[in-house]
Amino acid sequence: MRVKKIIKILLMLAGLLIFMVVMYFAVNVWKLCTFRIGKTIYIDMVDADAEYVEYIYSMRNSRSHGDPNVKLGLLDKKVLVKLIKYMKKNNLKICDGEYAIPQTSTFKELIEILDFEEDKKVTDMEKRDKLIKKKVKFAVGVIIVLMLFVIVSRLIIIFSGDMPAMVDIYFLAYDSRTLETILYRYDADLKKTNEVGKVAGYFHNCKIDSEKKYITGACNLWPEEKHDDTESEFKPGIVRYSLEDGTLTLLRSEQQMRIGNKQSIFWDSCFPFDNGEKILMCYADEENNFSYLLYDLETSKAKKIGMTKMDRGVCDIRKGNIWYLKRNGVMQYNAKTGELKQFLQNADVCTVSDDSRKASYFGSDNKKIFLYDTVRKKKIGTLKAGWNKAFGSLFPYSCGWDQSGNYFCYIEHFIKFFGSSDTRIKVYNLHTKTSKCIFLHRNASATVQYEFVRNAD
Repeated sequence: MRVKKIIKILLMLAGLLIFMVVMYFAVNVWKLCTFRIGKTIYIDMVDADAEYVEYIYSMRNSRSHGDPNVKLGLLDKKVLVKLIKYMKKNNLKICDGEYAIPQTSTFKELIEILDFEEDKKVTDMEKRDKLIKKKVKFAVGVIIVLMLFVIVSRLIIIFSGDMPAMVDIYFLAYDSRTLETILYRYDADLKKTNEVGKVAGYFHNCKIDSEKKYITGACNLWPEEKHDDTESEFKPGIVRYSLEDGTLTLLRSEQQMRIGNKQSIFWDSCFPFDNGEKILMCYADEENNFSYLLYDLETSKAKKIGMTKMDRGVCDIRKGNIWYLKRNGVMQYNAKTGELKQFLQNADVCTVSDDSRKASYFGSDNKKIFLYDTVRKKKIGTLKAGWNKAFGSLFPYSCGWDQSGNYFCYIEHFIKFFGSSDTRIKVYNLHTKTSKCIFLHRNASATVQYEFVRNAD
């Protein structure tokens, strides 16, 4: 019994399914027979462009509409699609008027029945589009020409003889763990950096002579530690390192340069000039009052100057002008006339080119270096540290210039774990606006401090 009931249910479902399929085909046949087969469509066309015909095509299956021209949708689907493409391609619209169109018309027959004219709206839009495209092409062409001009100009500068060649660059690396300073030289001809010597203690604030035979600077322990002169070979004071034979000569000891029991030497603000034959000495008393002397190593004569207190040491001394830093900017003090000028504001660290026409300084952080024209009093360039990088900016000698003033030297650190960094000594070419690395110290400890040797004045 159960099997018979199941068979009856399945037969009923099958019959219902067959009935639904038959009704679907019957409805579609009824539509075709009622509206499409063999009839003539009468249409009164007004302003029928391609967009309008496309709208009619989209409404062909809709029953509720008020547009009488929707009868156009009764044409064969493929014929209507071809008509829309034909009108768009040729910028045509159907001329206003009455048309009698057989529903069975082919595309070719429909083209012969309908009258067409140029669609002015589309033509105007095309003209505007063409004009815009011409302007865009012209602008792109101008940009390309300007880029090519800049590239060619830089190549001409690079390969022409107008730009002075880079000269050798000297820099130092002091490690406070080993209490030793290593001297390096970048050979501009060989494009190679080599170690040229070592000095016990913190050898700093250095200047090379005009013939590049020796380097003069201050030498002391940093951080300060007690030492016994009788048992140690280390002698703090003014020293000179020979680049010819690698010997170190103590020109004046710390004891020789003292001017009283209550006056201590502030070595970070002492600086050699006049080919290392003279020294700017800085003294501080117990009340932290500072005084400055110009000391002649050959004659042992000293002259006191009325320079105001500097905050972060001497940038350089050239042609009798002492460049130094104060909290409110970079100062220039003329040791002969006593005249004081201010050049930059809010500069943290500064260096001056040999001709005093260019300067560099750091802003509020160590992520940017600004290059400045001291004559025109305007910025001429900006160097930016990349991601996870910082410029060395702790001391006035963390950057420098070559003798021509066309190359700027600086220190870049890529910060790593546990206080270490990949330290690079770089040179920036002011003409090509590009930098190149001349020295790399991977995983450099935070105890290592780099600084540049100042050129001869």
